[in-house]
Amino acid sequence: MLKYKLLICIMMLSFGAAIAQGKMLDKVVAVVNGDIVTLHELNQRMDSRRSAENQLQVAGEDAKMKKQVLTSMINDILLQQEADRLGITVSEFEVENRMKQMLDSRGVSEERFKEVLRRRNMNLQEYKSRIKKQIKKNKLLTSMVRQKVVVTAQEVEDYYNKHRDKYLEPKECTICVILMQDRKRLQEVVQRIDKGEISFTQAAERFSQGPATDNGGCLGTFEWSEMKEDWKEVIRGMDSGEVSGIVPLERGYGAFMLNSELSKKKIPLQEVRDRIREKIYSQKLQKRYKEYVENLRSEAVVKVKL
Repeated sequence: MLKYKLLICIMMLSFGAAIAQGKMLDKVVAVVNGDIVTLHELNQRMDSRRSAENQLQVAGEDAKMKKQVLTSMINDILLQQEADRLGITVSEFEVENRMKQMLDSRGVSEERFKEVLRRRNMNLQEYKSRIKKQIKKNKLLTSMVRQKVVVTAQEVEDYYNKHRDKYLEPKECTICVILMQDRKRLQEVVQRIDKGEISFTQAAERFSQGPATDNGGCLGTFEWSEMKEDWKEVIRGMDSGEVSGIVPLERGYGAFMLNSELSKKKIPLQEVRDRIREKIYSQKLQKRYKEYVENLRSEAVVKVKL
């Protein structure tokens, strides 16, 4: 009888430990220096990514996404572990302040946000825990990655001189456009133009729902300095006669053609200096981040069981 009671006790304790460690009841897909990632956590992260990117689950792409997401989760754990090792801390004030900034930027009350979280099977404390981890990771990356990336004035000038063709703008250009409400239908029309089945002018006259259809969609000649910024972004770098990709416009979707351009002028370095510096900084930052994480991973014990 005593042995029987003892056995029951051991079973109850073992069961209680399993419940307390909930994750252990789920399939483990990765172990990072003793910290685990479960299949449930991986699927949750994948659902969040699909939701953020408005994607549907596609069988062929699912395995690729799963691998990418798991790698990202492993990297996050490595960064959290390193932040803990370095003694990086986050105060409750920092968490509350970040929370307030987020709610203010979205114009949402805390009660309303709690309701949104409830629908996602999450509570406010869990969300704050995520914020705390994100702040801690940002502190680590600022200290070990961002602050170590420097872009010199010489690098900016060298990039400008090496890519001079990217910093030329037409003084004037003649623009044509095909405007349609149905993006898919417009895509079909553009494909026919690319194949040479129909000219841009003919397509604009037959299918465009925008202006100047009787003139092949040609809107006229514009001073570059007077054009809308979103138009410039589409046309910049195009050759005469080239058709752009499809872009969203105020009244539907459009495909532009640069009909002609009259002489080009060089954009002064001072006008694009900040843009170039940001581009170089971004490239260096990505490289530094990759090297930093790879170094952490090389010193870690990581087992993937997917």
